[in-house]
Amino acid sequence: FFSAHDAHAATKYWIGTSGGSFASDLNWSTTNGGSNDTTAPTSADVATFTSADVDNAAVDSTIDVSGINMVSGYTGNITQSAGVDVTVGTGNFVVADGTFTGSNGLITVTGSFTLSGGTFVASSGTTTFKGNFTYTSGTYTHSSGTTFFDAVGSSTIAANTLNFNNVTFGKNIGGGPGITTVTQSFTVLGNLVVSNADNIGYTIQIQSSSSTNPTITVNGDLSFPS
Repeated sequence: FFSAHDAHAATKYWIGTSGGSFASDLNWSTTNGGSNDTTAPTSADVATFTSADVDNAAVDSTIDVSGINMVSGYTGNITQSAGVDVTVGTGNFVVADGTFTGSNGLITVTGSFTLSGGTFVASSGTTTFKGNFTYTSGTYTHSSGTTFFDAVGSSTIAANTLNFNNVTFGKNIGGGPGITTVTQSFTVLGNLVVSNADNIGYTIQIQSSSSTNPTITVNGDLSFPS
């Protein structure tokens, strides 16, 4: 027997049937491929998808989890419903396989984001990355939305020649100075905005991590609003 009061920080494994709700307590286990013995992931938990259950998952209500980990061997699709927001904390968002399909809802990642395989489809609204962004392989689809690199302290963007639609570099109100370091080239197909909402201090560094100097190519407008 368990109840919501038994929930604690943990890695929780998807065991749902195809199209099952991410928010349903019945679709999660504390062991890989195990039976249902816990609740749906919370802001303290990492939602983990493995080859033990490759069924699709439906994010049909707003979720706030510590992390999402799509392990190599997971071939299902995690789908964000329209109007539903997804918040991922400092437990990071890792896509090594499978597909995460965003909608028009917000996607916010406070920790690191890593795409090393599979497919990530960004929101057609705004997708926010507050930590390190690393792309090595797989498919990143911008969905004609806006990507906001929101500097919380220091973060690195290694985008490996990806194409984004509209991009905002900046820092929201709160915290100390922000530093974004770009180590690999990428292209902004739309507009690039550089903003500092709280005027405390924000720096963008374009810095090579190899022998090649990175560049940011902007096809649309470049603006620096106050």
